[in-house]
Amino acid sequence: MEHILIVGHQGVGKSTLIGKILNELQLPVCGFVTKKEAQLEDGSCPVYIHSAVGERQYDKSNLIGSCKDFCSTGYPEVFDAHAHLITGAPEGGVMLMDELGVMENKAEIFRAAVMGALDTRQLVVASVRDKNSEFLDAVRAHKKARCFYVTKDSRDKVWEEVLSYIRASKR
Repeated sequence: MEHILIVGHQGVGKSTLIGKILNELQLPVCGFVTKKEAQLEDGSCPVYIHSAVGERQYDKSNLIGSCKDFCSTGYPEVFDAHAHLITGAPEGGVMLMDELGVMENKAEIFRAAVMGALDTRQLVVASVRDKNSEFLDAVRAHKKARCFYVTKDSRDKVWEEVLSYIRASKR
């Protein structure tokens, strides 16, 4: 099975769709999730990275960036410090990457880990922002990846397409 990339803009339901996919696959999960928190007094929204499993912490060690006025600022050193979340996946499991976006653009170690995971046979399920950058373009164009583009209006249809793809791949 090719890697499953759910591509779309913010708020269209990529993470919700990924939850359905993981529930359908019923395989052990590793990898990472990112979480955008509520707006602070200065108008910015902090964004954190967490292991896909286990407890979540919210401190500077996993603060990967912030968003304000439709602009984002990434902290490459924090991304790079969490590249280990993308390596060493257990055989037969799923590598979750939720989500890949533009904040990673300068995080060379993290980006290399993402591309390395896509080069493996380990199944990757990822949400990918529908923005243009060298990194995101390379992820979406990866030879072992299948992109499913989702919008608010196409969520149900895309879920049916992904479900059919998963079931056909299990045969």
